[in-house]
Amino acid sequence: MKEIRVLGMRAMLCAVPSEREAARFAKFLSVPPREFTCVALHENFPFREYFQHLNAPDGGAVFDALLPDIAARLSHTDGTAYYCGDGTRDGEYLRLLCGHNRYVAADLPRGVELLGELRREYGLSVVSQPDAATVGRAQLAVLLSQPTRDIEFAPTCTVLADGDITVRGGVRVTGVETRVDAETPQGFDRAGLIGEAVRRGALDTRDVRIMKILTNA
Repeated sequence: MKEIRVLGMRAMLCAVPSEREAARFAKFLSVPPREFTCVALHENFPFREYFQHLNAPDGGAVFDALLPDIAARLSHTDGTAYYCGDGTRDGEYLRLLCGHNRYVAADLPRGVELLGELRREYGLSVVSQPDAATVGRAQLAVLLSQPTRDIEFAPTCTVLADGDITVRGGVRVTGVETRVDAETPQGFDRAGLIGEAVRRGALDTRDVRIMKILTNA
């Protein structure tokens, strides 16, 4: 094993030349306590089945961390944004949307008084519990929780939805292509390593550049 640094994370680079060694090493990593919290496998590694139960680098952490930046990029200064909150990050996201869109419509689990503050603060129209027509005019939808009523977005609406939220209509964002200046070992899942570094705090999201926003269109 050889110790290396990957995107600010301490890592051990290991060669596993045989199936027998793969089985032994996977068993070694499975017995607590171990300091290794995830295992990244080379794209040509032939004994992957022995490591399936171990944590892999979390590429989704990048998408979650960059959600505010993605929402800002997809906003329309003369358009309407719809937001469905989760009760924990509503102030952050609504202020972002108010700063980048002309109109904001929101469904909130609690804290409706926040909308009044935003109206005074930004001097724009912030609508609570919007009707279907208002939602249908949205060019951007940000969903941090499942809407409690039946909502269908227009085909021209770009939808940013957290986790396993069910979405009707619109064009859903499925991920992002990112770039960082630092190198990663060749043959390993670069997106996964970037996500793991962001999740651990070893890589600041300010150092991650969004190159392309991917959708299901």
